[in-house]
Amino acid sequence: MTTCHDALPETVDEQVLVDIDLSILGADAARFDEYEVQVRAEYRWVPDFVFRPKRREVLEEFLARPTLYSTERFQTLLEKKSARESRALFIQAPLISSRQPCSRAPRCRPSAPDRGGCA
Repeated sequence: MTTCHDALPETVDEQVLVDIDLSILGADAARFDEYEVQVRAEYRWVPDFVFRPKRREVLEEFLARPTLYSTERFQTLLEKKSARESRALFIQAPLISSRQPCSRAPRCRPSAPDRGGCA
């Protein structure tokens, strides 16, 4: 089974697996920001003009769901109004660019897009 999120999980096992995968969306803002930097680094080969709208589209699809999580346990633990609101604010803000300096400055070189912007 994969964790592609183009359909809602049906079995309990699928629900738990997908909830675990989506648990980052219920993380505090600092951890979520760190995760977004990691996602961008993983997809550094994708140009910003493609990555940004696609990433925003994925996050908007999750937030459009009545609940992010399928299981009651994850809903109780992570489905916080504040988490959903912070994710909504994130979607409205510009997404992280591989050309922007990262938190590892002064080693960061924005002119090195092939390495996610960092040396």
